[in-house]
Amino acid sequence: MLLSKLLKITTATVLLALISVSCSITKRVPENEYLLRSNKIIVDDKNVNTEDLYGLLRQKPNRKILGFLRFHLRLYNMADFGKENVLKRWLKNTVGEPPVLLDTMMVNASVFQQKSYLSNKGYFNAVVSKAIFYRKKKADVTYNIQAGAPYTIRNISYTAEDDVVESFLQNDSANRLLRKEIPYDADVLYTERERITNMLKNNGYYNFSREFVFFEIDTAIGKHCTDIKLTIKNPVIKSGDSLQPFQSVNHKRFIINKVFVFPQQNSLMQKMPQADTVRVMAAGKRKNDVPSSYYFVYSSKPRLKTDVITQAVFMKEGRLFSLNDVEQSYKTLSGLKNFRFINIQFSENPDTLNDNPYMRALDCKIELTRMPSNYYNIAAEATNAGGNLGVAGNISYQNKNMFRGAEIFDLKLNVALEVQKIFGDESSDDVISQLPFNTMETGLEARFEIPRFLLPVSPEKFSKYFRPRTYIKTGLNYQQRSDYTRYILNASFGYEWKGNEFKKHIFTPIEISSIKINPDSSFIHIINAIQDKRIQLSYNDHLSMAMKYSFVLNNQKINKLINFSYFRGNIETSGNALWLASRAFGMEQDELSSYKIFNIRYSQFVKLDADYRFYNFFNKHSSVVYRLAAGIAFPYGNIEIMPFDKSFYAGGANGIRAWKLYDLGPGAYSDTNVVKFYKTGDIQLEANMEYRFDIYKYLKGALFIDAGNIWLRKKNEQFPNAEFKLNEFYKQIALGGGIGARLDFSFFIIRLDAGIPLRDPSRVPELRWVYDEMKLTKLNFNLGIGYPF
Repeated sequence: MLLSKLLKITTATVLLALISVSCSITKRVPENEYLLRSNKIIVDDKNVNTEDLYGLLRQKPNRKILGFLRFHLRLYNMADFGKENVLKRWLKNTVGEPPVLLDTMMVNASVFQQKSYLSNKGYFNAVVSKAIFYRKKKADVTYNIQAGAPYTIRNISYTAEDDVVESFLQNDSANRLLRKEIPYDADVLYTERERITNMLKNNGYYNFSREFVFFEIDTAIGKHCTDIKLTIKNPVIKSGDSLQPFQSVNHKRFIINKVFVFPQQNSLMQKMPQADTVRVMAAGKRKNDVPSSYYFVYSSKPRLKTDVITQAVFMKEGRLFSLNDVEQSYKTLSGLKNFRFINIQFSENPDTLNDNPYMRALDCKIELTRMPSNYYNIAAEATNAGGNLGVAGNISYQNKNMFRGAEIFDLKLNVALEVQKIFGDESSDDVISQLPFNTMETGLEARFEIPRFLLPVSPEKFSKYFRPRTYIKTGLNYQQRSDYTRYILNASFGYEWKGNEFKKHIFTPIEISSIKINPDSSFIHIINAIQDKRIQLSYNDHLSMAMKYSFVLNNQKINKLINFSYFRGNIETSGNALWLASRAFGMEQDELSSYKIFNIRYSQFVKLDADYRFYNFFNKHSSVVYRLAAGIAFPYGNIEIMPFDKSFYAGGANGIRAWKLYDLGPGAYSDTNVVKFYKTGDIQLEANMEYRFDIYKYLKGALFIDAGNIWLRKKNEQFPNAEFKLNEFYKQIALGGGIGARLDFSFFIIRLDAGIPLRDPSRVPELRWVYDEMKLTKLNFNLGIGYPF
């Protein structure tokens, strides 16, 4: 039903677009008015950022999709014709976009905005002129900019009226943003002001603000140069002297006096119960460090251990106030996932003044409002496991404070129905024909997460900035298909920590997975008929004991529409410890020269893979995403074949979408077998580019192109031309393209992509470009949950 609706919406949208192309976009433009067709900016200096200038224009033409079609304007015009009805009213007022009519006052305002921008960038003598070209009720506006020579900084000086602040300025010279001979830029001045403010706030200057940072700019020295003097002024206070009512005083620095923690804060209670104050000592990182004191105020024993909270608080008794400590405390306390509200306040303590009149003491007050620890949930969800679509029902329980240390325990029971490709059955390739479902899966998962490193070392020995977590996971999964049943038992233990705001490390020293397969007789017959050891071993029982490390870099800034990159690299090894133990204890090998544990062969391999993505936003309505992925696996030792679940594959909803899942590759291998099988490889290369654009509210569109393939590392007689060769692999790259529609509700995304092969490496070299077979019947439809990348 959902697929049918999505197909109807997509078809209707395409038909409306095709119909509306024939309509004149100026048909509804009133007399003596002109449709703004384009804005063009011509600048004589290539160093001027034209993207910024376009962003300043007060009036912009109607938006386009696909780079050329004013879809929303055409729908508006089409709906604004003839007798009005509900559909037309909806198309006009909701989906459509009224024509943008030229407003010369807006054009003049844009000229003023551009001149102001250029002045801020050092082009003080820039000349901005406009020209408007009228033709057939359309107007094109051109902005001609003669920027002239930009002003550069000749001399720059930093000074402060306070000698102590002056010393901080001079010691911080390596981090300065303003230097000689760089172009003048008002934005850099603003950023430098913010940087200096934060630097001083991180060194005890609690009350410092950017209003104390002044710039004196001299542009009258000629030769397109400017001198800049940055001065940090002192605060001015009333003196009480009638002759000189105000006086300048030095900036005060603040030291943390006491840290009070209220772990049972409840803003809804009008009167707090009588509370006790308990002093808690937190050990330092090094042996000789003086312990820090924290004062906990509560009426009954806190449900969260005090040492867990102190480990998340960066402010320390006797330490200079630091804005960075406050921000990190918010992040780390929030990361414990036990508090609904976190409030950190500071107040000056007048009773702790010392001999230094410019040093003051601060009391820190941390108010924590807890959230419930236990959660129960029953949910239904759509699934997309490796391109296999399905629905699942989950019953889950979560405890966020299992042993009073903010440990999170999750227990989930799930039952899923999926559409999976059946081995040797070509009809199962078509997802739609397999609906409703052909696979049943059920499982029980448990996860235990601890907000620190679970090591025989005190948590205080590690930097709080790591925000470490230890996780223990285990699960049992049962899958029933028409050709076999499968049991998977897995368990893992690992660590996760932050390198900085954008970097994350995941280290899993042990990950055990045991797979037991019970095939039916027909499936065994199919496997044996292929007579390939690689495929046969992929469907035998196997065991793996792996170690894995992952590095993630994601510089996305939440709630900011700016370009960002994502990178994930993984390295995984398996079987080495088991192989050494097998040799050490003199275990016997089987007929394949493999060792067994519990009568199951275990895998031994090294696998490396990486995934890089770049998200390029044109505006809030359109973007392009680029992706590169590569990987290589080296099976060796006990079994010289990669386990099926650890091998690389191509095709499907999240890969090269012109091919079905497991249908592409390896290499230039041409599958002539009557029995079709899942195609996997030891090497993977893949590149994707997807242009995404808005159509209407939740409905998004996409154009994409995918390229790549998988290969075997070694020559295999059963798979001719499947091995990776440096002088051949680029000739075996598959290429596919297509269009897609997405229903994006933020919390839930369903998409339909239609891909068609453009270059097929399984064909003979001279016929690999498949122009002769580019037909609608060759479209491969992929229904997916979430974006592909």
